[in-house]
Amino acid sequence: MMISRAALPVAVLALAGCGALPGIGEDPLKAELEDSLAREPAACADYRAAYVAGFETHVQGLSDDEQALTQQGLERLESSRSILAANGLERADCTRPHCIIEPLDAGKLDSWCGYRLDRSDGPEVFQWFEWSKVEDE
Repeated sequence: MMISRAALPVAVLALAGCGALPGIGEDPLKAELEDSLAREPAACADYRAAYVAGFETHVQGLSDDEQALTQQGLERLESSRSILAANGLERADCTRPHCIIEPLDAGKLDSWCGYRLDRSDGPEVFQWFEWSKVEDE
């Protein structure tokens, strides 16, 4: 099929518009995760943010061999538990992303946090979503 030059802008606009329509181009697993997180108590988002910040800070302190930064990370992790307690919540009341430590060259470390969801289609058993891309949207 050949599209005339005059019709090309219309075709491009039509294709671009499809991505903006609700439900088109969205990952159904991600949408389900976002809906699930939105149904949790509001304090859970604060808990997740404090938990991830604490984890990342702690790993950065370990990587840089900076005891003060490592301690700051531990304190942030403790503050995440305090958020739960202050809101009468238990750890099981909030979904928490999985956080991993990634070894790098020269003994350095990095971290990554995300949500792992079971897949029922395709060759992969799980699908991962970076926590900040889920939380920030």
